[in-house]
Amino acid sequence: MDTIKDKISEIRKKIDAMSVRERIILTALLVTGLWILCIVVLIEPLMNARTEHQKEISSMNLEKMEAESTLKILKIEYSVDPNKKPRERLRELTHQLRRIEGDIQNKSQHLVPASKTAKVLQEMLETQTGLYLSSLEKLEPVAVPIIDGDPEDSKSQDKSVAEIAQAIHSQDLDHVKALMAVVQSSDPFLNQLENQTEVYKHGVKMELQGQFLDVLEYLVALEKMNWKVYWKSFHYTTDAYPVGKASFVIETLGFENGWIGV
Repeated sequence: MDTIKDKISEIRKKIDAMSVRERIILTALLVTGLWILCIVVLIEPLMNARTEHQKEISSMNLEKMEAESTLKILKIEYSVDPNKKPRERLRELTHQLRRIEGDIQNKSQHLVPASKTAKVLQEMLETQTGLYLSSLEKLEPVAVPIIDGDPEDSKSQDKSVAEIAQAIHSQDLDHVKALMAVVQSSDPFLNQLENQTEVYKHGVKMELQGQFLDVLEYLVALEKMNWKVYWKSFHYTTDAYPVGKASFVIETLGFENGWIGV
């Protein structure tokens, strides 16, 4: 114990012997070292996990999009020549879409609900000391990108549907669509088929003021929550040492296209 105290005392003497310029340089090196350690140990793994999770969500949504395209073709077949086989295929495809939506929901069940994100951040902040909330901003929900919309692709897809309908039924697409509208209006099963939901990213931008170690403690507390969030960005600047400003954006996923409640 005495040895440790002696070493600490020796270090203090060395620091006291330093000039103001040397102390500033030493402090800057320590802050930089802590910042690099935070990125390597905490921030970078979270960013990588977020990227992998987003890839899984996009892949499942792509599968869902393909199933919906097939459903559109099957609805055309059914409307022109309704029988038991197309009806069964429609039901199977609808079940497949529900399964894909369920998979997406399971992937997102551990994420904090979009409507509670801001409240959770504020409640966690109240448990921390030495931090002050500068701003809390809700961001516009953004649909998870799946396939870029291209007018030429849309025309090509409509052309393909027309060719398939003509090959199967020897009728033009306008007539097929007209028949489909009549059948949908009288068939309760087709009339109940609703547009599939999209997956949206809901973001919150938060700015805090405080010392770096207090900010780091808050980030660790957020990571230990039962709810999980995605870390989109994080910045920390020091204008008046030791107090600095932390600015970060976190995201969660949801099926609703609405603002996060604050």
